[in-house]
Amino acid sequence: MRVAIRVDASAQIGTGHVMRCITLAGRLRKRGQEVCFFCRHLSQPLEKIIREQGYSVIRLRQRPTGTGLKGTAHADWLGVSQECDADDFLDAIARWPAQWVVVDHYGIDQKWEEKVGYANRYILVIDDLADRRHRCDVLLDQNFYLNMTSRYEDKVPGGCRLLLGPAYALLREEFQSRRGKVFPKTSDARRAFIFFGGVDKDNITSLALEAFAVLTKSQSLYADVVIGAAHPFRNEVVYACARLGFDLHIQTDRMAELMERADFAIGGGGSSVWERCVFGLPTLVVIMAANQRQLAHDLDVRGVVQNLGPASCLSKTNLVDATIALVRDQPRRLAMSRNSLALMTGNSEDDVSDIMVNWNAET
Repeated sequence: MRVAIRVDASAQIGTGHVMRCITLAGRLRKRGQEVCFFCRHLSQPLEKIIREQGYSVIRLRQRPTGTGLKGTAHADWLGVSQECDADDFLDAIARWPAQWVVVDHYGIDQKWEEKVGYANRYILVIDDLADRRHRCDVLLDQNFYLNMTSRYEDKVPGGCRLLLGPAYALLREEFQSRRGKVFPKTSDARRAFIFFGGVDKDNITSLALEAFAVLTKSQSLYADVVIGAAHPFRNEVVYACARLGFDLHIQTDRMAELMERADFAIGGGGSSVWERCVFGLPTLVVIMAANQRQLAHDLDVRGVVQNLGPASCLSKTNLVDATIALVRDQPRRLAMSRNSLALMTGNSEDDVSDIMVNWNAET
């Protein structure tokens, strides 16, 4: 079986969509399936990561980037109209025929999917917005929401199989293998894990380091700081970490190790939320993009994280105060750790890749 993945990454889109698709690709490859990535927007460093994992990347035809595009709330993320993108994708996939198409893109909805999908070609949509209609056979939303079971009631066809919640989270093997095997964090809060996603275009990493420069004057704190290879303020972060004596990890493959040894975390509300939950890591969450608002709010209500609100409203003072309060409140950290682990202990009935591989037999 061949699987074509339609996904993009940019400073606006972030890298999380591509990273979780790489995880899905790995699971499919373990089951003997062939995977290829089809992208319009993709940085060279990220393309290198995909290729180093052993996957092919097919770039869609280059066209002038449009603005003010109509359709989805994130139509501009696609850069062209859905009709144009679907035509370019169909031209590309004609040279690499696939039985499954995986779509992980907020700029795509049922218009694109209806044009691409037909008999003997199935579509799996990865979404977490529930803000548009889809024409798909399977929809995966790995996030936690208080109204999780009802969000897609009027947005997918009647026969669509819904895979909802963290039980279906696309976790890399180093995290997946640790699910349900970690104990709650009971130690004092001394070591922090700081990571705001692979892009961090607003440089919240530096703001966090400014806060820690204040905190370390009165608190005995240490931090592992992670940034992507293309971080726009890389030199500034390098200097700040050296000044504070913190370890900086650039495009690291040691994420699981760093999270496991940390006592608490400060980070974005993207897909790394579930990686932190695997290790029961109490976290101060900063909303890095509009699509993270509901998730951050609902996880806060559930007692999994503390939601610090949008990055655009965050100040050094807010971050200092929130960190001091968390560090001093061991019972609260323990409760957050237990709540995080509880979300990740439930296993889905089937792995997403198993569902795709066995689809013909099941249907």
